[in-house]
Amino acid sequence: MLLVANSQVNEVAALDAASGVILWTLPVGTNPSEVLAFADDKMAFVSIRNEDKLQIIDLKNPSVVAEVPVGTQPDTLALTPDGNWLIVGLRGSPASVAMVNVKDGFAVEWVSLEGTTTGHNMVSSSGRFSFVNVEGPSAGVAVIDHETREAVAHYAYPGGGRPHGIFYEP
Repeated sequence: MLLVANSQVNEVAALDAASGVILWTLPVGTNPSEVLAFADDKMAFVSIRNEDKLQIIDLKNPSVVAEVPVGTQPDTLALTPDGNWLIVGLRGSPASVAMVNVKDGFAVEWVSLEGTTTGHNMVSSSGRFSFVNVEGPSAGVAVIDHETREAVAHYAYPGGGRPHGIFYEP
């Protein structure tokens, strides 16, 4: 099954990966950005940019079952390998990410970063760190330690600008 967030019609669609046939569609909030399955593919997170929240979808019985306010314009989603934390890139200013505790009632903590806003993020294979693109005058990659909930490093991007996509390979 493929999951697709469609910001033009404010819905999430599930497609059969082999045929491309649409299995179902589900209306969600305004301007869904990304969708990420979790909990053994029974549930999914959807970032809802224009409403500053995540919606949680039941994939077996397609419906929105919960909402979690996370901060300004949630965008990219990355889940730690143990499934305990969801890291959410926020497109607001100043740059920050939301850390959602998936195992503890979706409690949210925020980590402030150098820069104007965040781009994409990746989680280390150990689950201890996130690597987050940061845009603006101090453009670069921020490293967040999940244990301390703090930025522990910032690597400047040559020439500044708008680093956006990121890939991490251990």
